[in-house]
Amino acid sequence: MNFGIPNKPLKWEYLYLIQFEIEIAMSALSALNANQEKSLRDTKKSFDDFVTNNKEAVESLPKEYQDSYYSHLHYEDDMMINDLQRLQRYSIVVLIFCFYESKLQLLCKEIESLFPDLGKLKQINEAQDLKRFWRYFSEILKINSEALYPLYEKIRQQKYLRNILITTESFQKRILG
Repeated sequence: MNFGIPNKPLKWEYLYLIQFEIEIAMSALSALNANQEKSLRDTKKSFDDFVTNNKEAVESLPKEYQDSYYSHLHYEDDMMINDLQRLQRYSIVVLIFCFYESKLQLLCKEIESLFPDLGKLKQINEAQDLKRFWRYFSEILKINSEALYPLYEKIRQQKYLRNILITTESFQKRILG
């Protein structure tokens, strides 16, 4: 692959290095996600065991106080576990996208350094990074992207979901402090 510039082929070992780094990182993220999910299951089980073990103590309370007891003692813990699960899952989605976007950015910078006459990523006037990278590869580098377009569309749709997660989290932080 020489992008129309004679005697200056792209260093394929760099692409293999990026691929290797992605594989390692995805294995690490998969392990992180599995550990987080296991931790959440263990926490939820401990909470459920606590509720079960306290059932007798709760039943000894007058009927009018039982709901209040559950509400004050258990509701907060249950909400905390659910919120922790939501935050962990949102975080892993955001982390995966940040990771891939940084790798695409590095790849574009490497190509720019090897082929300074081609064009720069900053020439692509696009607010969204993913779209900017896509246009850089297809318009500047003239990579035939037809076969990859369905994959790009799926990633773009997931990016839309990721942006909703970030916006929701940012909105909640601003509102809730």
